[in-house]
Amino acid sequence: MDLERSALTDSPDADCLGLFRAFLAEVMSHGRSGDMVLVASRYKLYFATPNHPNDLQHWQQGEFALALDDRRLPLSQGLEVYSDELIDIAHQLAQREIALVVQAPLPDWKQYPIHCQSQWFRPDWALSDACQLSAETEVNVLQPIVTAFRRAESLSSNLHIYNPFPLFCSVQRCSPFLNDGQLVFSDDDHLNNFGASLVYYDLVEFLRARSLLSSTPP
Repeated sequence: MDLERSALTDSPDADCLGLFRAFLAEVMSHGRSGDMVLVASRYKLYFATPNHPNDLQHWQQGEFALALDDRRLPLSQGLEVYSDELIDIAHQLAQREIALVVQAPLPDWKQYPIHCQSQWFRPDWALSDACQLSAETEVNVLQPIVTAFRRAESLSSNLHIYNPFPLFCSVQRCSPFLNDGQLVFSDDDHLNNFGASLVYYDLVEFLRARSLLSSTPP
């Protein structure tokens, strides 16, 4: 992989490329047939405009910019290069009969979800408009990312794209809360224990359906 994250800024994440190359070398050295590499990332920060004001500020300052050969890439080109590199990584892992599972992006929220819970001191009518998220808008924003991932998947027999987005967003609603009111996000883009459990069991079923797991873990 040659695509660099934050290489043109003073971000502490500027050495992500070196760390990834070391990780991939370790997998190629010690991975065995039937192993699996699961990749999850906040892809929206690199390939689309984030929702939360704090993330948006850092995004506008270029802290999540992707670069190739010391040249900053526009979002669409960065996504195209990343898709090609997913294919390349998958092909390398295929030499060791290792599967590559990539998690598509989760929704992110304009407001910390805990501030969107109705309380005695914060009735429904007092909730911020930032608590609302249009499912249609979020789908449209993330669709180029998912499409690029699907393209890579179609060209790599050992690459599998897991998309947890429908667990949280449907045509009717897009919410950090389940229908019963259970909060499943700890902040604007991180799952809490309930949310992680929801994704875990759904991911297990996905892996079983792809014959990547022989039985359901406890």
